[in-house]
Amino acid sequence: MKRVAVISTNDNLDYLFYLPLVIEGWYKLGYDVHVFYHGKTEPLELSMDVITNLSNKYDRDTDVHFIQSIDGIDDVTLIQCARLFAGYFYRGTDTRIVTSDIDMLVVKDIFLDKGNVDVYGHDLTGFKQVPMCYVSATADRWWNMMGLDEHIDLQANMAMVIRQEPFHNSCYGHEKWATDQEILTKKLAGQFSYTHERGIEPGSFLPKGRLDRYNWVYPNSELIDVHLPRNPLNEYGKLVTLAGEWFKDYFDKFKAYKEK
Repeated sequence: MKRVAVISTNDNLDYLFYLPLVIEGWYKLGYDVHVFYHGKTEPLELSMDVITNLSNKYDRDTDVHFIQSIDGIDDVTLIQCARLFAGYFYRGTDTRIVTSDIDMLVVKDIFLDKGNVDVYGHDLTGFKQVPMCYVSATADRWWNMMGLDEHIDLQANMAMVIRQEPFHNSCYGHEKWATDQEILTKKLAGQFSYTHERGIEPGSFLPKGRLDRYNWVYPNSELIDVHLPRNPLNEYGKLVTLAGEWFKDYFDKFKAYKEK
């Protein structure tokens, strides 16, 4: 079975910067990566040379799909929700898709899928909203769960689903920001799923096994994932220990581009 991690980003340099680092993490675990992208081509090109080299090194693939703006849907909301639609590209194939974030570096494969849909870390939200980090299902299950229509294209499917969710045009920022998780939670209602509880790191408020930007202290438990710092171009010392030899040149190139 092919395993694919799906992430998304716009051309905000503080997010886009992390693309090769996060992709390499998934490559090391044996996953291909599907990226939804919205924005200018030029900054994305800063990352693509590194990604190509990593792809050759690990014999893994990254597919980048450009998303166009949709009338009436905020661009940030759109690109966050795009991850829910990866099943569009893999329907009818023996592929399992797991959702993740552009600023989440996964270093341990915890995805021991047991059900049609596997939810990881639902306990971290008090079993309310289903978290985008992480949900795993077959490509066909994603297609059916999202209610996609084979007679219209991806953009039209996205518009159809997102416009049905009131959060997408909420006047409350925290609701609009959570549109993707609200859609996912409602789509999962009534689905046969298996919940993998994450738990809390002893002596902490953070998920078990997480190194987090809110408290940059390595967990006592085995490291599972890293919630990467904001303002990454000010955090070289933290990040260089997480990356390969390619990182220094990439960091310098990206920093020069941002300063320009």
